[in-house]
Amino acid sequence: MVMIENFSIPFPTDYLVIFAIFAIASFWAFQGGGTRVASATLAFPMSLFVFSKVEQTAFIGEQFKLLSETPYVIMAVFIISFLLMYLLVRSITNDYGGVNGLVLQSLLLGLAATAMLLATWHSLPFLTELWQFSDRVAMLFVPEFILGWMAVSFVLVYIAAQRL
Repeated sequence: MVMIENFSIPFPTDYLVIFAIFAIASFWAFQGGGTRVASATLAFPMSLFVFSKVEQTAFIGEQFKLLSETPYVIMAVFIISFLLMYLLVRSITNDYGGVNGLVLQSLLLGLAATAMLLATWHSLPFLTELWQFSDRVAMLFVPEFILGWMAVSFVLVYIAAQRL
C-alpha cells in the first residue's frame, strides 16, 4: 500500500482514489445531468451478470474459454459488456434533470456510482490485479456485502431520480 507521508499522519492513497472517483462521477452528473451517471451505475451489475454468462453462451463460449487465460481478453470482454449495457440503459432511462444536474442529485449519483464501481471492482479478479485496495477498503467490499452496496446504490439512484 502506498502511503503519503507529507501530512502529520500517514494517509492511504486508496482514500484519494475513492475520493477522485466520487468527485469525477459527481462532476459528470452536475455538468451533464444525472442520466449518464445513473446509466453507468445501473450498467455495472448488468455487465457483471452478462460477463459471468459469456463462457456459457453457444456461439462464443468455447472461444472465450480458450482465450480467457489472457487477462487482457477478459478485461476487453468485460468492457464490451459494460459498454453494451450502458448504451442499453442509457437509451431507456428518462432524463434526470435537464441539461445540468442539481447539486444534491449530483452528490447522490456520485456516491451511488462510487459504491457500484467499488463493488464491481472487488467482484472481478482481473481488476483487483490492476489496483489492490488496502485491507480497510477491501474489508468493506467482501463478497458478503456486495449485494448490500448494490442495493444502496440502487436506492441512491432512485432518490436522485425524484428530482430533488
